[in-house]
Amino acid sequence: MATSIYTKVDASSNRVLITASTAVGAFYAIQSLLAAGKFADRLFQIPEMLIKDEPRFEYRGLQLDFGSNRCHGDSSETKCLKPQLGSGPFQDTSGSGFYSVEDYREILRHASSLHIQVIPEFDMPGHSFAAIKSMELRYIKSTIGKQKNDSNGQQRKNLPWKSSTEFLLSEFGDNSSYMSVQHFKNNSMNPCITSTYTFIHHIIKSVKKMHEDIQPLKMFHYGGDEVPNEAWSKSPACKKLIERDLNIKDRQGLKKYFAKRVFELLETEDLDIGAWEDGLMDIYGYAWQNVWEWNRAHIAYEMANNNYKVVLGHATHLYFDHAQEPNPEEKGLYWATRYTSMRKTFGYLPDDLFGNADYKITGDAIDLQEICQDG
Repeated sequence: MATSIYTKVDASSNRVLITASTAVGAFYAIQSLLAAGKFADRLFQIPEMLIKDEPRFEYRGLQLDFGSNRCHGDSSETKCLKPQLGSGPFQDTSGSGFYSVEDYREILRHASSLHIQVIPEFDMPGHSFAAIKSMELRYIKSTIGKQKNDSNGQQRKNLPWKSSTEFLLSEFGDNSSYMSVQHFKNNSMNPCITSTYTFIHHIIKSVKKMHEDIQPLKMFHYGGDEVPNEAWSKSPACKKLIERDLNIKDRQGLKKYFAKRVFELLETEDLDIGAWEDGLMDIYGYAWQNVWEWNRAHIAYEMANNNYKVVLGHATHLYFDHAQEPNPEEKGLYWATRYTSMRKTFGYLPDDLFGNADYKITGDAIDLQEICQDG
């Protein structure tokens, strides 16, 4: 339901009237009122005004990337998982540091006080280098510990010997070798082994528990994007799965199989599902690939026409990690566009995606005929 707001400042009666259809609306009406006022002679002065407002779109969000590749919060690449959400205990590089469970819960409490819904993202099966390595190390430590235990003839309790393979995300004997676009080697969870889904379900339940007494989790974003082409190409388990399941013929089929399994896990926890457009099946789709030269901006329209719930997150106008101006000394990325300024962001046209076409990555002006010819 849209949150409608009516705010009136009447100087003649010396009163302020705020009417809203929801508590969230009343909260934000007060924020607008405070923003319009100013202090003068120790008094807070508000101009006479009448505001009638409501959100233009159901979903409005800001994604915070506290990882190396993606509040929606992505916590997958180069980071430890539960009980830590982050990239490790060291603080001597830009990629270090982590959120403890209590840190995350503090974020939830503050977000709730501002009527902000937090949507966690754990990007998978790609972007999972740290998770894969962590589970491999867990297995190695458990194996070494078990060998020591056996050699000493001692009985040790509460050690995970029987479950050392329980959360493995990689397969022994998989000789696939590949690099992600962010230059991580072999960074994709294996979708063909049971332990991958045991791990994922554990993560979902753990995050859900962190939310339950503060802001009950409603949506889980599983990423699904940028899986390298050579992932699982030499996986014995995937070869067997393809031979056994006639619906799976190739890597794309394996991605669909993975997505289906993840959807089933999220459905058991009664959660809505989010994913990037290249990880889509039947969920909220986050459209980002509108680099004009790629001729893929039309995908957002295709998703909407096929009844997906589409979230527009187009890289050319809405990614703040790009250069802020077209100057060679300006820091920032430039894979999607030559620059992204605040003017471009606030000038973004969600109802006319191709109306946003301005410049190529090179800085050359866009020829609409050129980018629309395949549309």
